[in-house]
Amino acid sequence: MIKNSKIKENVKIYEEIIQQVCELFIKLGIQDDPVKIYENFIFMYMNGFLSRNGVYVDSTPIECMALEYAGYIPLDITGIILLYGHGVCRHTTDFLAHIYQNLGYDNSQLFTYHPSLQIQVDNCSTKFLTNYEAQKYIDEATADLDLFSTEAFKLTKRFGDVSVYASYVPEDGTSLMNHTMNIVLDKNGLAHILDTRYHCVGERFDTLSIKLSYQGLTHIDFVQRDLSFYTYYDTDYFRGLKLLKNKTNMENDVSSSILYGELCKENLGYYKDFCASNQRNYNRVADNFNRLVKKL
Repeated sequence: MIKNSKIKENVKIYEEIIQQVCELFIKLGIQDDPVKIYENFIFMYMNGFLSRNGVYVDSTPIECMALEYAGYIPLDITGIILLYGHGVCRHTTDFLAHIYQNLGYDNSQLFTYHPSLQIQVDNCSTKFLTNYEAQKYIDEATADLDLFSTEAFKLTKRFGDVSVYASYVPEDGTSLMNHTMNIVLDKNGLAHILDTRYHCVGERFDTLSIKLSYQGLTHIDFVQRDLSFYTYYDTDYFRGLKLLKNKTNMENDVSSSILYGELCKENLGYYKDFCASNQRNYNRVADNFNRLVKKL
């Protein structure tokens, strides 16, 4: 259990903010669709409406990382760091998981290995190349790549006037788990795999991997099955592996994600008001973190 008073206060603020977000989503009438919730949450945090001074930075500052590593911020309250104005996948995913939980959804996180594979497609012909056509070349060029390799590599493959360049950088060898995303069941028992960091949706590719997609481009993540984390709420992260057995409809989720993402701006006024009314809470979280870091 957390004993530090500063962290306890931050947890209380975090819980209050999550509840306020849920109440706002209910007011906006988007609480019954997991993808609508996902898109509006992304819109809120990316535009700084959940952060002090209305600013969000896609990173973990050294001071917050120090608090995480020191055990002051267990995994299932890491979303607090969003209120500080920063965040990466473990922070955004935790925040969204709590939103789903408060709205009554069966949901969890999925922890994966996200290979660092950079792809570039050059089209030298006069014919326009769609994302779907480019993906076919990518799939063929990378079909035999070992994404668990401990050696970095680069490759070039040409298909007529189209060239595919791939660059792979391995992990440091200490862990193959470097990413997390949300999985949530809707009222019909359909699973939605939603990635807040890379803004894409997914489906189970096989028992050990997830295919992520957005606007025709795909990426494969490998599911981590050995889980052991320090938690505050005694969160059962193995629940995510169980939810992964449910059916998905990635094609529909991609279409919904694009549509709902465009509609988020219609709620801009509500989100500006939300941010303005919570600046004192955001600043309090930051002050508590900064004071605690000085004592480390």
